[in-house]
Amino acid sequence: MAIGSVGLRDRKKEKTRIAIQTAALRLFGEQGYESTTVEAIAALAEVSTSTFFRYFASKDHVLFSDRQFKLPAVYQSIVGASEDALDLDVVQAALCEAWAGNEVPVLVARAVRNSAVLVGKGVEVVKEWEQTITRALAQRHGLPPNDRRCNLTAVVAMAAFSDVVMKWSVGDRTQTLEEGIDEAFGLLPSLCAQRAGTRSVGLDAG
Repeated sequence: MAIGSVGLRDRKKEKTRIAIQTAALRLFGEQGYESTTVEAIAALAEVSTSTFFRYFASKDHVLFSDRQFKLPAVYQSIVGASEDALDLDVVQAALCEAWAGNEVPVLVARAVRNSAVLVGKGVEVVKEWEQTITRALAQRHGLPPNDRRCNLTAVVAMAAFSDVVMKWSVGDRTQTLEEGIDEAFGLLPSLCAQRAGTRSVGLDAG
């Protein structure tokens, strides 16, 4: 088979995957996760239910499937970043690169927020992102994969990212996702400096 035909086939498959995902996220937002059937998703995406299951194992797999592409990319971006860059800056850049111009995290957050079924799954997925970022930072510094400082950096970074995504999911869209992430990460140094200043004053007073 010609190389060009293989590339065309892959592009068609990706187009179908995105169409199914877009249809599912749209329906989850409009009528809720529990009320949305696979049949309805397939109909909106103009594919058969058997085609749906060739791409996704279940409805919740549609919500969180992007992590199989995004997590390795974020990992490599962090590991390959300049040695002189600060860890939080590196993680911020990796997250922005992964989700630039992409509303999937917002649509997923909306679906999770409105579904008791998905809340626990959403927590698991965030934890998976934290673990991936932790391992990447640890490799970047030649530290054990569960290094405490790297883990705290990952937790803080994902908290800032999640805060922006949740605000978008309820309609607060005065900024682009990238601008919101930049603002949230920009607040972190001042918060740490405030705590450091308070501790310093306490020590001076003692």
